[in-house]
Amino acid sequence: MAKTILKDSVLWREFIAVVGFLVCLALHIISMSTTHWAWQPLNGDDYKLYGLWRECRLTRVSHICTSFTTGDDNVYKGNEWKKGAQVLTLVGLVSILSQILLSLSIMLVQKIKNNEKEAFGVLMCLLGSYFTCTLLVLLIFGHEIYKIENTQISWSYHIAICSMTLNIMSCVIGVAPLINKNCTCCGDRSININNDKYKGDNMPESSQQISSELPQKSSEKDSGYSLYVRKYQDENGAWMVAV
Repeated sequence: MAKTILKDSVLWREFIAVVGFLVCLALHIISMSTTHWAWQPLNGDDYKLYGLWRECRLTRVSHICTSFTTGDDNVYKGNEWKKGAQVLTLVGLVSILSQILLSLSIMLVQKIKNNEKEAFGVLMCLLGSYFTCTLLVLLIFGHEIYKIENTQISWSYHIAICSMTLNIMSCVIGVAPLINKNCTCCGDRSININNDKYKGDNMPESSQQISSELPQKSSEKDSGYSLYVRKYQDENGAWMVAV
């Protein structure tokens, strides 16, 4: 399996994407479960920590936390916005897990690999879901927390930003094979047509003129070639047509 991944550029890129998504998942879990989204200095050495699920007051002799997972609406009084932030961060978590499963499926399941264009489309939709949810959480938390005097953003907030950035990078790596496949200017998808027939000013003006010189469809599932005439010659003077 390892040798197959190393030889296949598509599998290799998907493998890198999966690793990126796994790191992104770890960062997301650390960010959402910690109470260091923001902190507020209090009297002396005392300070208060703010997270999505808990708020903690730290003193020299005690560490008292208030949980926002009890379901008691009284606990949320003045912090109703945290319900929305919690839902969004959970949707983001589901999106990352789905990205990992889909990327593994592209690598390991032949049926999905054969329909990778649709799979990559779903992957980009999941990216949109995660990016939107995480960005909204960052904006909501940042807006609400700065209403509290002397609060400062802390490292859990920054980890959420890193997780979002890494998710975008992993998706770009994951869809790169599809971009390369559909690049109409790639040299390996150009066809050398009859140079004796088309030379001088007698250049082909339409796809119908050169369609008979193109290879036949390789299978019933092959949709054929989407043609346009390229008015250029290679180094030997032969006309090249990209398909």
